[in-house]
Amino acid sequence: MVKKKEKVDEKEKKDYYRKTAIIVGVLFIIATAITIVGIVFMGSSLEDDPVDLTKIADNENGIIISVICWIILAVAVAGIGFMMHPILKKYHEGLSLGYVSFRFIEAILILAAVISLQSMLTLSQEYASGDLNATGYEPSVILLKALFDWSFIIGTMIFLGLGGLVLNFILYKLKLVPSWLSIWGFIGGACVLLYGLISLFGHDPAILAAPIAVQEMVFAVWLIAKGFNPPTIAFRNQDEEITVE
Repeated sequence: MVKKKEKVDEKEKKDYYRKTAIIVGVLFIIATAITIVGIVFMGSSLEDDPVDLTKIADNENGIIISVICWIILAVAVAGIGFMMHPILKKYHEGLSLGYVSFRFIEAILILAAVISLQSMLTLSQEYASGDLNATGYEPSVILLKALFDWSFIIGTMIFLGLGGLVLNFILYKLKLVPSWLSIWGFIGGACVLLYGLISLFGHDPAILAAPIAVQEMVFAVWLIAKGFNPPTIAFRNQDEEITVE
């Protein structure tokens, strides 16, 4: 009876890890795809300096679609952290909570950018209807545009990079995925973190985002197709800890 119960427990744990891997993989793909969709629909609405409210008003539907996309992005980002925590905490609960915190902060900053974008759309509608004069709206638009830019830079670069470093360090230590994939992710996390830090000084080395962008898609496909490496998951009881080396 004991052996039979152990086999049932092991199967349940394997099923749990397999389902978690698929969900996390799908969330990574959703996050990437929905980001691209949001950028496409926003177009060049915010590229002028200062921001042209007429252009935003003319692209009202595109802006609304972008807002919806980035709300979905925020939910997906938070969901990844939430789903990974039970697995990552088997290595070190503090680091796992750190990863979850980084993803939640990233999600909050994305929502801050969404609010600023929606606010700019509201101002553009007021401006287009003639309720705002040319001098009255400029300070508000400049502030909202700055909030939009810095929220994305700090959220989707700096905190994404910090989260990537923690996630891939734990993946490497637990050998949940092939070492080359976690090392690639660690390097990608460092690159996008550096991208965010350099952006604080007004530069835009966008190429530094490429390694993590590609790695996340490969990682997502790997999780969906193969899941976590069974031999190293060591299907332990939930309260069993793994010693940090």
